[in-house]
Amino acid sequence: MKLYVIGNGFDLHYELPTKTDDFVKLLAMEKVYNSQENAKEEFSCYGVNWSDYEEDIANLDLTAIEDSQLQYPDYLSDHEYDRDGCIQNMEMHLSSLNEAVFSALRKMAFAANEKELEKDYCFDSDYIINFNYTNTVEKVSINRLSRPVFYIHGTIERGDDLVFGYKNILSNYNTNKYSNADNGDYYLDTQVKLINDFYRSFKKKLCISGLESYLNSITDSIDSVFVLGHSLGDVDLQYFEVIEQLVKPSKWCISYHSNNDPVIFNIKKLSFFDKIQLFIW
Repeated sequence: MKLYVIGNGFDLHYELPTKTDDFVKLLAMEKVYNSQENAKEEFSCYGVNWSDYEEDIANLDLTAIEDSQLQYPDYLSDHEYDRDGCIQNMEMHLSSLNEAVFSALRKMAFAANEKELEKDYCFDSDYIINFNYTNTVEKVSINRLSRPVFYIHGTIERGDDLVFGYKNILSNYNTNKYSNADNGDYYLDTQVKLINDFYRSFKKKLCISGLESYLNSITDSIDSVFVLGHSLGDVDLQYFEVIEQLVKPSKWCISYHSNNDPVIFNIKKLSFFDKIQLFIW
C-alpha cells in the first residue's frame, strides 16, 4: 500500500493558477483599512515557492506598519472615545490586512477549483495527504477514491480555516518603546502590542496532532511514500519526520521538476535521507 503526499506542484502540473505570483496579484486587489496601499505592498518580499513565501512573512517590516498607522490620542479631550480611537484604528487596519491575506488565498483556491480538468491519474486505494487547499486530486483521479483525502491545511471545498504562515519568529520588534519602569502610555503601548500580536498570528499552526491521528488510523502496512509536487521547505519539514516515525515506510519516492528544484537540496535536511529516491515529474 502507498501513501501519497501532495504539494502545490501537483496543481501546477495541471497548470492551475496557484503560484505565489497568482496569490500576489490577488493581494494587489485587496484594499486595506486606512491605507492608500493595497495588501501586496505590506507583503512586498516573497519567494517563488510557497515555503519561501511563508518564511518571508517572518521578515515583515513591523516598524513600517507602526510609522504609517500609529496615532497619538487626543489627551485633552474629555471623551474616552477620542483617546480610544487610535487603538480602534490600529485594530481595524491590522484586521483588514489579515483578512486581505486569507481572502486572497480563498480566491486563489476558488479560481483553481473552477478549472475543468481531465481525469488522468490513478490513485487506486492509496492513502492521500494533501497540502493544497484545492480538490484537484479528486477531480483528476480516474477511479473513485476509496478513502477520504486528508487535507492537512484545510480545503476551500469544505470552507475550512486555511493554515498559512511562517515557522520561526524572526522579528525583534520593540514592544516597550513607549514605556519604562516608571511610566508608560497605555494608548501607544496598546497599539504596538497589537502590531506584535498581528505578526505572531502568522506563525504557522502546524497540524501535528491531526496528522498523527490520521496516520494512527491507517491499519494497512505502508511500504512506500510518494511525494508529488512538494518542495519540502523548512516550514513543513516536521510533518515529514512525523510520517517517517509513524509509518516507517521502506522507501520514499519524491518528485522534482528540474535540476534547480529546491527539493533536491531540501531532502538532505531529512533524517531519512538514505531512504529517498528522486524521480522527475
